[in-house]
Amino acid sequence: MRKIVILGSGAGGTILANNLRKELDDSEWQITVIDRDEQHHFQAGYLFITFGLYTKNDVLKPKNGSMLKFVKNLRDCKKNSLDNQIRLR
Repeated sequence: MRKIVILGSGAGGTILANNLRKELDDSEWQITVIDRDEQHHFQAGYLFITFGLYTKNDVLKPKNGSMLKFVKNLRDCKKNSLDNQIRLR
């Protein structure tokens, strides 16, 4: 099995993971998305909070809903800068 690791599940990481999953065969590829944050910040929406049009709940959403079910999302990881590795717990 071939493996792809995507660092970060913001807008770019989520779009990349979902697009790759649609194009690649599940039996040949495993996609792992690594991120510590449990919520997605819709950054463009922060502008509307200042005008009272959005609330915090409008701009913060759980990331589980934005990832396809077969993309593994690991939030609990630690980067070791000394040996340039990411350790998954």
